[in-house]
Amino acid sequence: MVGIENFLQIQMKMHKAYIKAKRLFLAGKQCAVFPDQKATQVHHVFGRLGPLLSDQTGWLAVSSAGHRFIHANPNHARAQKWLAPLGRWNCTPRTHHERTKD
Repeated sequence: MVGIENFLQIQMKMHKAYIKAKRLFLAGKQCAVFPDQKATQVHHVFGRLGPLLSDQTGWLAVSSAGHRFIHANPNHARAQKWLAPLGRWNCTPRTHHERTKD
């Protein structure tokens, strides 16, 4: 059985790795929503649950204003593919593909 101390150490290592990957991902990028602004945040297009948090295929570089715009305008964001389709939030892209076959 994993003790709480070991669990917390593992979580801290995963968090540090995520922060480093996020910093590298954003380096030198402009906002996908407002290209005249510097990207300062990662928007998770498909959600943040489990492996989606660190799956860079679902990351979008955005500014703070761009991030707010996405969440304030979900229909427009979905049309631009900045937000997962309805009913597919927190599903892996593989799951998305499988659902479209049904």
